[in-house]
Amino acid sequence: MKESELYIRLGISGEDELGKILGFEAKYCEQNTYFKILRKKPIVSRLVGAKSQGWRTMLDGGIPNSKSPNLNLTMKLPKGNPQKINGQNFFHQGHILAKEFYNFIPNKDEAYRKIKNNSKNGFIQFSVANMQQSKKNEVFRYSQAYYENRVAKYLTDTGNKVIYEVRIYFYNKNDKIPIGTRILFEAEDKSLENELCNDIFIPNFDEDFDLSRIQGYLGRKSYREFYAYGYDERYKKCFKNIAMIDNGDSFSRTFDENHNQIFYCVQENKKIKPGLFLTCKDVYETYPLEPEDMIIESYTKEELFSKYKHRKYCYYPAKKEKSNFSAIFFDWPTVDRLSGFSMRGLKKQGTLEGAFKQLSW
Repeated sequence: MKESELYIRLGISGEDELGKILGFEAKYCEQNTYFKILRKKPIVSRLVGAKSQGWRTMLDGGIPNSKSPNLNLTMKLPKGNPQKINGQNFFHQGHILAKEFYNFIPNKDEAYRKIKNNSKNGFIQFSVANMQQSKKNEVFRYSQAYYENRVAKYLTDTGNKVIYEVRIYFYNKNDKIPIGTRILFEAEDKSLENELCNDIFIPNFDEDFDLSRIQGYLGRKSYREFYAYGYDERYKKCFKNIAMIDNGDSFSRTFDENHNQIFYCVQENKKIKPGLFLTCKDVYETYPLEPEDMIIESYTKEELFSKYKHRKYCYYPAKKEKSNFSAIFFDWPTVDRLSGFSMRGLKKQGTLEGAFKQLSW
């Protein structure tokens, strides 16, 4: 998104006003939709009424991993919160200090008090600003999770420590929704601070939440009202690229607003193996993880066939009979391990097209 349009989406007048909120000048990186904070250029004249809140803590990569408690927040999300094509709802219960950092904080009581705290560590965040989707083209957005994951990887790989600071910024102290998140840190190896993109600001907006669809749209002023007062029913027409779920068949299917059927590809991580699904609900019923802890890519049938055309995989179509949905996996142990899935009456396939035919997808 162009810088001028982004300022409108945040409800601010421009570069100078953003600097007065942050306390520093910032340089916009259009390709990945974030700002670099220019710490050598502090701004003395601050915006009256602006506010920030957050944490400054030491993260230690040398601490042995321990089992994390439930660190999910329980804030009330807007009633109007439809599912995007990418599988995520528009709004998330955002953590200021990520729950991923629990294992890197030496004092576990302190870690729990900070992370699982609705009022001091939670905020309404657009999902595209919160969690990272995988890179499907050269122009893609860096989220808060993108930087958190880089810091966590550095800690795990090196066993070093960092002083980590994260803050959310409000245009006005009485606002319901912040305009973005700032992440900065001090590493033992100073050369890595630039490599890890130290000190950045991630704007809290979604290009698919378009207020120009409301009656009486006033540009920047309309977005300013949204951040000040939060979501209400007049915004329900402002969501674009919504997933349309068709439950009329023997199983549910997902379509975009142009009536293209959408398929969901779950990416492998340390806890789960990949798979292909017809709806995100099927994904969430299959894997014992929170939605924000998974990377889910969305594809049309043509895009999927093109993606896997030259890849040498075996495909394992399977059904979860009691739940009446199906999926395609890439190895037999995954099918065997997942509760309720069976290949009864189905056969391993050498092509993705063959697996689709087996399941009547």
